[in-house]
Amino acid sequence: MLYIGFSGNLHERVFRDKFHHFEGFIDKYDVRRLLYRSLMTTSIWAVARETQLKGWTRAKKIAPINQRNLHGVDLAAERYPRMRADRRDASTAQ
Repeated sequence: MLYIGFSGNLHERVFRDKFHHFEGFIDKYDVRRLLYRSLMTTSIWAVARETQLKGWTRAKKIAPINQRNLHGVDLAAERYPRMRADRRDASTAQ
């Protein structure tokens, strides 16, 4: 399962998501890895980009992930080393 969203504080958001502090998509589908991130200068651009990405097909969403993170390495793993490592190719993500 792929989740697309934005946050004004990525570190806080990853922490909340990793430890399932809130019920929702992340908790329901047990999303575990941060596979891709992109910095935007304004929240307006971030919302526009999120809306654009959500309109893409799954294959089109996976392409930029595989270009930057071919092996599906959790980009937040260094910050949270005790979390279970799950290194699958992004194209196999459920």
